[in-house]
Amino acid sequence: QPPVTHVGGLADPITYTWNVTGPQTITVTATNGRQPLVATHRLTTAVCLARIAAQPGITYTVVQAAVDAASPGDVVQVAGYCTGVGERAGLAQSVYLDKEITLRGGYNPSDWSVCDPLAHPSTLDARGLGRVVYVTGSAQSQPLLDGLILTGGDADDLGGGVYGRDAGGGLYAVTAAPIISGCSLYDNTAQEGGGVYLSAGAQVLQ
Repeated sequence: QPPVTHVGGLADPITYTWNVTGPQTITVTATNGRQPLVATHRLTTAVCLARIAAQPGITYTVVQAAVDAASPGDVVQVAGYCTGVGERAGLAQSVYLDKEITLRGGYNPSDWSVCDPLAHPSTLDARGLGRVVYVTGSAQSQPLLDGLILTGGDADDLGGGVYGRDAGGGLYAVTAAPIISGCSLYDNTAQEGGGVYLSAGAQVLQ
């Protein structure tokens, strides 16, 4: 991004808007005419949008809201960088998935008809506050997770593993048979299966 120059007092506010999502680096240089002071700050601009493909007139800013509104067989499209967790069934995760739908990343909100995870990465980031995705249901349930980046998951105190150990920081699936296709997982942690923990189901990894 081009530099922004501001002349004024130290308490004067300045606003700058990014038109891209994801991690950004801000370098601030302040000078009193003698010695410049430089500070660098790393932040994440989190623009998160989701919608149900069959309901194009409704856009959600929380992925879980779109998942909750979806019916079996629907496709939930995800665009941008989605952070944070919510609580469901006493567990903390970015997305709690208990129905047979498709959760797909790789979209640009300006054109939902094109799916390209490389050009338009869609990230679910739990920011260390819980798991990223929790999948449950019946043994016949086959939700599809496709083209998503799952990061920042932490299964601390969430259990679910052997002897109650904390399991599945990025993705935890139990009594369901999800299909995980074209997804990337990194920087997730747990005592067992930091990235993925699959239990009691015929899961498919592609």
